[in-house]
Amino acid sequence: MTPDFKTLSDHDLIGLVSYCEKWDPMKVYHTAYKQVFPEKQLQESMMPYEDWCDNETKLPDIVRNEMIRACVINLEAGRMSKLRYAAMGSSLIRNMYFWIFVIIVFWWWF
Repeated sequence: MTPDFKTLSDHDLIGLVSYCEKWDPMKVYHTAYKQVFPEKQLQESMMPYEDWCDNETKLPDIVRNEMIRACVINLEAGRMSKLRYAAMGSSLIRNMYFWIFVIIVFWWWF
């Protein structure tokens, strides 16, 4: 099951990549911009990280796509395995068929 990274907010994408890379979110923000913009355009297009966080403005599409690409790379590298197992565990607990199976097994044993 592959997550749909396009539905995540910009803040969630930055937080996810910073978790996987063990970087500060500000470093992830700056690195994403540096990957897609040349040095001349970088100062014009990138607002300071603190202002971006406070204003809740959206990332440019090209930067957002770079963040999604970074998420896919980290997913394929296995850095999101703990998150995958946590999601699978929470969905298993919510699954009623699992609880029906547990009740039947206990009833059969006792």
